[in-house]
Amino acid sequence: MKNFLFIFLLSMSAFTFAQEQLSPSWFGNYSLDFSRKRSYAPTMYWEHQFSISKNSCNYEGSGFQFYLKYKCSVQEKKDTLFIHASDHQDGYETYDKGQLIMKLYKWKNNYYTQTTQLKPEEAENRMSKYGYNVKKNK
Repeated sequence: MKNFLFIFLLSMSAFTFAQEQLSPSWFGNYSLDFSRKRSYAPTMYWEHQFSISKNSCNYEGSGFQFYLKYKCSVQEKKDTLFIHASDHQDGYETYDKGQLIMKLYKWKNNYYTQTTQLKPEEAENRMSKYGYNVKKNK
């Protein structure tokens, strides 16, 4: 039991250390939207929101027949931020703990992802040569 507690505390301190080392340029709120405009039903719409600060990362996805909420962890490598599921909070339990949700990267002061698992099959958004455009709000 003592070994488990030690490993748990060590892993939590490593997560906190990793969050604190994150460049402040990543702090903010991000959104990624998908839609299907050509439909007999009302417009289908899906939105993914990420909130990243010095001490936390939260992810919420919502839309047509879809809702989930997770605490997340982040890892920075150069101009790319890896966002992993940490703790399931609400809605569908889609990700396992530690599973990659999204790779977010910067290119010429814009943010993109090429993570296709976030796009519903029905959505009509097309990926540019850089990826799906991710909007950042401070």
